[in-house]
Amino acid sequence: MVGLVGRLWNLQYKSIVKEASGKTLAVAKFFCVLHVTNTYLCTFALAYGPSMVPTFNLTGDMYLAERLSIKFGKVGPGDVVLLRSPESPRKVMVKRLLGLESHSITYVVDPMKSDRCDTIVVPKGHVWVEGDNIYNSRDSRQFGPVPYGLLEGKVFCKVTTFLSLAHLMLNFDAVNCTSSLSQPKNKRRQSLYNFNCYIWIAEQSRKAQSSWIKIEMDERQCKTYIWPPKEFGSLMKSGMKDPDL
Repeated sequence: MVGLVGRLWNLQYKSIVKEASGKTLAVAKFFCVLHVTNTYLCTFALAYGPSMVPTFNLTGDMYLAERLSIKFGKVGPGDVVLLRSPESPRKVMVKRLLGLESHSITYVVDPMKSDRCDTIVVPKGHVWVEGDNIYNSRDSRQFGPVPYGLLEGKVFCKVTTFLSLAHLMLNFDAVNCTSSLSQPKNKRRQSLYNFNCYIWIAEQSRKAQSSWIKIEMDERQCKTYIWPPKEFGSLMKSGMKDPDL
């Protein structure tokens, strides 16, 4: 009788151990796949704060960023990117990429104080990034061009609910963009981009200020211009729909 009980106990114990081992292995595989996906393919993250208003809400938005475009150099002006802060490597930021290496960038140094502009040529191996809300964003205007190696992903989806995704393209809500692509006569893969993009930016504060950014980009240079709020207001009153720089 004792031997029978012992055998039954051993069988039950082995069954429990086998089941536990199987579940543990399944959980381990799940976390391995999750780690590989998050590190090399895509990742979910949270963007909050005023720097990317109105693309992302002040109180925070979830987004999905893929990492392959960065590894293969498939990013360009207008893309929203995920990057490590050059000032604090532990901090991850979300900014809009406005220029690649050798592009000429013209920007307003401090739009809150004056309309003074400056121009810089992005050095080799670097990019120029800015927040959509230029009135409350710490970006390349303060810390300069960012090494390309600090880019970690390209944002392509904004998670609005658990069941729906909103594509985060250049024509997302507050952005009106027209672009044209033409192939060179030699039909190589290199393409010439003529890029005209107007981005409407509104700062959510006590006294909202607004501006238009115009991006002009070709194979050699990329220039950005800020249309000051007061000048934009006078244009709107005169019946002009958007600035023609």
